[in-house]
Amino acid sequence: MKLKLTALFTLVCTVLATTVANATHIFGADLLYKHISGNTYQIILTLYGDCSADATLFGQLSTATPNVLVYRGATLFTDTLKLRSINGGIEVSPVCPSRIRDTKCSGGLLPGIKQFTYIDTIDLRGTHTGWRFVFNGKLGGTYQAGRSGNITNAYSGTVMQIEATLNNTNGPNNSPVYSTIPTPFYCLNLLQEYNQGATDPDADSLAFSLVPGVDASSSGAPVNYVFPYTAAAPLSTAAGTFRFSDINGQLTFNPDIVQDALVVNKVYEYERGVLVGTSEREMTFIVLDNCGGNPPSSQLNHVVGATVTDGNIINICKGAPFVSFDIDIINPDSDYVKLGYSGLPGASRLNIFNDSTAHPYASFAWNTDTLTTGNYTFFLKIKNNHCPLISNQTVAYTIKVSNKPTINTEQLSPTECVHRSYIKFNLAEGYKPRTVSIYKDGTLVNRITDTADAVFDSLAAGDYTAIVSSDSLCSSTTVFAVADSGRLPLSGFNKTVCKNDTPIQLYVPLLAAGAVIQWYDIAGTPLST
Repeated sequence: MKLKLTALFTLVCTVLATTVANATHIFGADLLYKHISGNTYQIILTLYGDCSADATLFGQLSTATPNVLVYRGATLFTDTLKLRSINGGIEVSPVCPSRIRDTKCSGGLLPGIKQFTYIDTIDLRGTHTGWRFVFNGKLGGTYQAGRSGNITNAYSGTVMQIEATLNNTNGPNNSPVYSTIPTPFYCLNLLQEYNQGATDPDADSLAFSLVPGVDASSSGAPVNYVFPYTAAAPLSTAAGTFRFSDINGQLTFNPDIVQDALVVNKVYEYERGVLVGTSEREMTFIVLDNCGGNPPSSQLNHVVGATVTDGNIINICKGAPFVSFDIDIINPDSDYVKLGYSGLPGASRLNIFNDSTAHPYASFAWNTDTLTTGNYTFFLKIKNNHCPLISNQTVAYTIKVSNKPTINTEQLSPTECVHRSYIKFNLAEGYKPRTVSIYKDGTLVNRITDTADAVFDSLAAGDYTAIVSSDSLCSSTTVFAVADSGRLPLSGFNKTVCKNDTPIQLYVPLLAAGAVIQWYDIAGTPLST
């Protein structure tokens, strides 16, 4: 009997040792790096855990040792980088302070989230255009970062993988700094805003995209999204309400069903036009139907010196002297709202009025006459005191400075005396929508709004002026002529007659009213009849 028990115990231990524990309770993550000195970098992984998960698995996050692989191009540089926890888990639950003890992190019923941060340093011992830092989902031992089984827009059973890249051939680089956490809770059927608040410590230019989640358990293949969802359209929303800005990363949407949606945002860093790094942030957008309130929202008003397009892009042309606007807070529930900001560019000014009341607002102003072309983004933080679930939003505002638009023309077809000519207007620079106004002898002939970098019109022979404008301070002018080709669009014909022959009829079509027919003899001398 003793032998049988021993054998059974050994079998159980063997099975347990080969079982992989997937921590299917991680809401989000981001992987960043920070330059220390020389070619030494600190690698920072942050995981966000759902306190409602199995306590045994969740408890291991505080002592996990995440594995980060480092590649030099396509070659593995090291697989021994084991990050260590530095905070043991900090609660960041989206609840009002008076209810923090009622979250699932403390045994209560409200949503609960903890933030876990892990770091390590590595000496890259050189430079390369394509360093890759890859968190492969391994958290130490047999423990893996499995995505939540509650995700509704992608198939379950996948293991999280995210990465960051570095090009240090022209000098060191740092990942962007985020001012928000990737664990947003949203309310059903209400217009929502999300921005990760990315600012760059090196003042690099940033661009954004939504990319597929990656499954570490499938050799780094993209996860399979449930139809009709895709990486670029990962949320179920009311028709026409989903917008994502690749300029500042602003995501606006009105969720129309309860959902737990996987969303992955990638940030690109450019230094003087050269890509010097990327980083990824994986999130789960959780839409609830029991929020019990309406979150505040923001609205641009009283815009001076600029034109606003989708995604809170405030457009100006280089040399524009001044920009100002107000940001009003729309607050249906009249909760107290506190405003804050980050990333304010240059010598611009943002003043906040009536803060921590039901009706705060902000006023922005900037002397922009010396700005170079590029994007200048700041973030407004909007937080109310609603209980039990608070609303905590970050909204990006980007002042986009463009060169003045340019225009040139191509005549694509001849007039042949009586026809209009097909004219192509080639447009560049400025910002869309651009308007082309066409004048002849001071009179407006046509006005066209562009949808691409070329517009077309049909014009009679003559001299014209075309003005392309993005706004009243952002325009350029060109003068052009539509040449008359000087020949009738007739097929030539020959008819031989002899002197004193019986008269015959020749048919000559009149192509336009008022056309004149002129006869010539064989020597080219005009005939009188």
